[in-house]
Amino acid sequence: MTLPEVDEVRVTTMVDNTFDALLTSAEGVTRASTGARRTAARQFAGCEALAGLRAEHGFSALVTVQSGNASSTLLFDTGASPDGLAVNAERLGIDVGCLQGVVLSHGHFDHAGGFDGLARLRGLSGLPLTVHPAVWTRRRLELPADQGRARTS
Repeated sequence: MTLPEVDEVRVTTMVDNTFDALLTSAEGVTRASTGARRTAARQFAGCEALAGLRAEHGFSALVTVQSGNASSTLLFDTGASPDGLAVNAERLGIDVGCLQGVVLSHGHFDHAGGFDGLARLRGLSGLPLTVHPAVWTRRRLELPADQGRARTS
């Protein structure tokens, strides 16, 4: 497969296992601004605090490809929880209405759990979905004995 040449590819991490609010931007990397992440917090003067981004086991990234004046934006995976992706999109000020599709790398819960929040932000309109061929395969997760029973995803 030959891929066309593009001017720019921007990858915005929407959900990942960690978030560090103290990291600063660097060449080629732009960190989220603190102004977009304020939330109500009555215990503090001014009644608000910096909420940061939701970090959870799993992954989601917004990928925008720019070529001249044309751009395409896809969501790659949706994170684990029903609302982690949506919360982070709101805190980052990202309008998910611009999405042209969703790509699921595979069917594990930590990559495919955020569709509820995405639907809350976008509505239930159709959105193209590209999935790995084995995405609907029934999977099991066997946790150590002290952490509970096996779960199915």
